[in-house]
Amino acid sequence: MQFQYHPNLIYFFLSGLLSLFAAWIAFRRTAPGSSTLGWLLVSMTLWVAGDAVSWMQRSLEAKILWLDIMMIGVVSAPPLFLRFTVKFTQNDALLTSRRLAVFLIHPLLTLVLQWTNQFHHLVLSTAEIVERNGH
Repeated sequence: MQFQYHPNLIYFFLSGLLSLFAAWIAFRRTAPGSSTLGWLLVSMTLWVAGDAVSWMQRSLEAKILWLDIMMIGVVSAPPLFLRFTVKFTQNDALLTSRRLAVFLIHPLLTLVLQWTNQFHHLVLSTAEIVERNGH
């Protein structure tokens, strides 16, 4: 695998390290919603790390692979944020298993569409690397 440097990569990696450190702190707490906050921060770390590594890749196949990995963090963040909000406000009765399952349909469908895009091209119709000025 060949990597390329992008000036914004330092910000990607710093934000990933910060969210991973915050997740570690959240997992050590016992406050309501702290473990869910930890998982939310882990998903954000996966999101930013996948995006950063996809920026570093030179081949189209590697970029698409890392975008697929990044999508795990992207689609898991909204349900985890909802769950954290419900737990933190101690309104657990509002988010039943059935409601959570209904809420998870859209993120899971998005993830499946992203991972199977080469068969239907509903997410990305075309993917190509365009080089300008040798970059």
